[in-house]
Amino acid sequence: MALYIKDIGDGVKKIMTEEEFKKSAGGIGCGGSLLVFILLAIFGGGFFDNEESTASKSDEKCVEQTENQKSEVLSVLSNWDKGHNENNTQIFQQIYGKDIYYYQADYSLKKVIDSKTKLLRNYPNFHQESRNPKVSTLPGSDIRIDFEKYVWTDYPKGKSKMYPSYLILRIISQKWKIVTEGDAITDANLSKKGRSK
Repeated sequence: MALYIKDIGDGVKKIMTEEEFKKSAGGIGCGGSLLVFILLAIFGGGFFDNEESTASKSDEKCVEQTENQKSEVLSVLSNWDKGHNENNTQIFQQIYGKDIYYYQADYSLKKVIDSKTKLLRNYPNFHQESRNPKVSTLPGSDIRIDFEKYVWTDYPKGKSKMYPSYLILRIISQKWKIVTEGDAITDANLSKKGRSK
């Protein structure tokens, strides 16, 4: 049976089964754990000493991959703002997947772009800014970005409204693409409408 060792901080290592490890790390790889060994057998006192230098290199590589992922997905978030602020549907075509779970409904890319076009036509001075992003890895290697979305419908004169928002991104054709878009306020309003039916 394969066992995994996960570094849980301060030099403490925890031995886990494959199922426990996947639950704690969101899958095998760098998605939440920096130190992973597959142990086929644990015999001999020097096993960990022999692997320590490999562990450090593995840690550095995983941190680097994680930082690169974070940079890439935050670039998608920045382009998402830019697409809205410049009324640029070409940007939307580049950053969305072809099927999107869009404010609790399944949409095609065309339907999302139609929705954005309608929004931006109705509010020609629309502007949004995404602030305080928090990036997390989901099981299956999707990435979720939670952030505060500030929206002005009459920029720069009008007041902004803040929406606690989220995007879920997935690697599609070797690029991060938005596959889910939503915000807590709209989700709550849709839930209320669903309950009142």
